[in-house]
Amino acid sequence: GNQVHSTPNRKIWTEEVFPKLDLSVVYDIQMSETALLADYVLPDTTTFERMELLVQGNHAILQEPAIEPMGEAKPPAELWRLLARQVGLEQYFDKTTEEWLEFRLQSHDPAFAGVTPPITLERLKKEKMVRLNVGTEPYDPFASGDFVTSSGRIEFYSEDLVEVDAAMASWVPALIHSPKRKQYPLHLLVGRARLFMQTQPFPEIPDLRELGGKEPWMWLNPVDASARGIQDGDLVEVYNDRGNAKVKVRFTQAIPPGIVGMWMGYRVSDYREGGPTYLQIMNGCLETVDDMA
Repeated sequence: GNQVHSTPNRKIWTEEVFPKLDLSVVYDIQMSETALLADYVLPDTTTFERMELLVQGNHAILQEPAIEPMGEAKPPAELWRLLARQVGLEQYFDKTTEEWLEFRLQSHDPAFAGVTPPITLERLKKEKMVRLNVGTEPYDPFASGDFVTSSGRIEFYSEDLVEVDAAMASWVPALIHSPKRKQYPLHLLVGRARLFMQTQPFPEIPDLRELGGKEPWMWLNPVDASARGIQDGDLVEVYNDRGNAKVKVRFTQAIPPGIVGMWMGYRVSDYREGGPTYLQIMNGCLETVDDMA
C-alpha cells in the first residue's frame, strides 16, 4: 500500500504513527517511502517472478512467472514459510505456492465448484484461463430486495443513527465552504497522471518521467495567476493549515479559476519542499489551499 506515499496527512504517518510502533516491517518490490521508515525491509517478488491465481471478471486466470526471482526476493508463500520456521510455527505455514493455489481452487463457491470439469492447477497450466460458473447478466446487488439494514428495506429514516442525530439525511456544507475559505481561497484537486499509477514506481522510469514532464508541477488558471503576479514556470508555495508544497506552475484553462491541480505519483523528494499529501485530508477530496510566489 505504501501508505506514507499514497495516503493524505503524511505528517501523521511520519511524525505520529511510525515513531510509536515497536516494530515495522515492509515487504515490497521497491525501496518505497514507507520502506524508508521501516525497521526491516524484505524483498518481494514482482508479478514477473511469481505464480498467482487471478479472478478477473468472469474468469480464473493463472499468472505464471516469466523469470526466476532476482536477488533475495521471495514469493509470499516462501517468505511466510521461512519466517514461521524461525519462530516455531512451521506447521501452520507449510505449503508451497502451488499447494496454496490448489487449496484456493477447492473453494465451495458455486462460481468455482460449479465448473465442469473442475478447475485445477493442472488444468489452468494447460488452458491458462477458465470461465467461472457465473451468469451472463450483469450482477445487480439490489435485485433480491434484501438490504443490509435493520428493517431489511431501503431506509430514508434509520433508528440506528438516532443517537448521533443522523436518522435522516441532511445537507452538510462542504469543507471548501467553511469560514477558512477567506484564508484559503483556492481548492486543490490531486489526480492520477495517465503515465503513472498510484504507488507504483513509474516516475522512476526515465522514459515515463520524460513523457510525464520531468518533474512535478501545479496547474493554475491564468486568471488566478494574474491576480497573484505569478508567471508561467514560476516556483510557488501552496499551503494550508496541514502542510505545504513548493512546486513550479504551469498555466492552463482546462481547470476553472479557484481550482489548482497536481498529479499524484511523484515522490516527496521530487518536490522542492513538502508535497500534495502534506496538504490533503482525504483521498479524492477537494482541499482549500492558498499560494504565494
